[in-house]
Amino acid sequence: MKINLTERQFELLLQLVYLGRFTMNIVEDPRKMSPEEGEVIQLVKHLYHVAHTSGIASELVSVTDGKLYSSLEMERRTGEIIRALHRDGFIDKLSGKLAHRDMVEKYGKTALEEMEDKSWLQYRRLLDVAMEPYQEEFHKNGIQNLRLVLAGK
Repeated sequence: MKINLTERQFELLLQLVYLGRFTMNIVEDPRKMSPEEGEVIQLVKHLYHVAHTSGIASELVSVTDGKLYSSLEMERRTGEIIRALHRDGFIDKLSGKLAHRDMVEKYGKTALEEMEDKSWLQYRRLLDVAMEPYQEEFHKNGIQNLRLVLAGK
């Protein structure tokens, strides 16, 4: 297969691949990687090789001990996206956990588990609705108004 990209599109593709690998949290150890993770690593290596040898987006790749890695420039360009991913991921995860807790209180644990198994879409819609107030609050005030009641205190 052949894909024609402009230099800018290739730069963006490299950044997307870097972000994808980062998101997958792949540790490059053949004993611990799944076959799919191994394929991702090979794709990353191939694209870094193309960048390095062609000179296109070569500033996004660095060479250390003969191996190609993402460069500090790559980390600089993708840093804000990664920070937003961490920030937003935390808020989404927290909103989801709080909403799920509320749904367990409203519907019961068994009924909710059955709903998850039998009608994932219905469960997901209810969860999305239950998450909205938490997401609105966190979007507006961050975790400023979040208080935990510690057991035994």
